[in-house]
Amino acid sequence: MIPPSIKSLILDMDGVIWRGEAPLGDLASIFSRVRERGLKFVFATNNGTRTSEQYVERLRGYGVQVEPWQVITSAQALSYALTRKFPRGSRIFMIGGDGVRKALEENGYEILSVENAPSAEAVVMGIDTEINFQKMS
Repeated sequence: MIPPSIKSLILDMDGVIWRGEAPLGDLASIFSRVRERGLKFVFATNNGTRTSEQYVERLRGYGVQVEPWQVITSAQALSYALTRKFPRGSRIFMIGGDGVRKALEENGYEILSVENAPSAEAVVMGIDTEINFQKMS
């Protein structure tokens, strides 16, 4: 039982809400009860490969209706942290997936190609299923 003093939840997804492709429980029913109790909630993930919108769609597939602002990814956190040292328009060489790319673009960074990587002001690396020697060098 959640104590009445708890008003909000920050929930991880991988291994907490689902494992692999399988939801852990009847998520539609669980989140219906969470809402009935008046609890606010957001999701957080250290998986920056997907965008918030992609996670929203996945949750919708499990019967959980949320807005993109309710999903915070490590890619968004990284991009926010970069804003503390690098202004909009800074040149970033990125190794990673859609989640990292979108988070950087939303903060106004110029994403460099492999050929232009030597002119980068910062390098960001996340999971990249298309990693190769050229990107790493």
